[in-house]
Amino acid sequence: IAYVVDEQGESYARKIAAGFFPDSVHEVPLFFSMSPDRSKRLAARAEAVRQVMGLLSAGNDVTFITEGDPLLYSTFQYLLSGISPQVRVEICPGISALNASAAEANFPLLTEDERMVVATLTPESIQRLPEWLKSFDVIVLFKAHRHIADLAAALDEAQYQGKTVLVQRASLSGQAMVTDLAAWDGSQLPYFTVALIRSVDGK
Repeated sequence: IAYVVDEQGESYARKIAAGFFPDSVHEVPLFFSMSPDRSKRLAARAEAVRQVMGLLSAGNDVTFITEGDPLLYSTFQYLLSGISPQVRVEICPGISALNASAAEANFPLLTEDERMVVATLTPESIQRLPEWLKSFDVIVLFKAHRHIADLAAALDEAQYQGKTVLVQRASLSGQAMVTDLAAWDGSQLPYFTVALIRSVDGK
């Protein structure tokens, strides 16, 4: 069983799943660098692929566990793109933070011909916010713990009158929600924070 570990060797996914590991399991901790240096990130991904391919080439089955869905903002995709095409891969879909956050907030995502954009909260996405508010009914922003004050300012500047909800740690312990961005008190938000934005014309 393979899983991501941080620089301290800790794994959030392992903490969740370890109680279900069989006694005979061989654990494979994989480090994926979060360095701003892209070369370091690429080197770490290549090393993780090398480790997994070594196990597969020796005739082992490898299960990679991750939080959320493995194909949405998941480290698993770096493995998937590097593994040999000859390897048979079976993917079990998960419940992403997008779905868990919407469910917690009773936040309708899409109906009929509505459109949605999913992105991370970055200075670039904030710059595109006025365009997105005009073109999409719903905007979902992952990693919303960053630049949240800038997001609030951009919404004010756009004279936005719709609904914005911040869902923190959806489906996890410590789950919390800010049902109105204007009511956010400026306190630090956790890494697992998703912003759900519905346009003024949305239902």
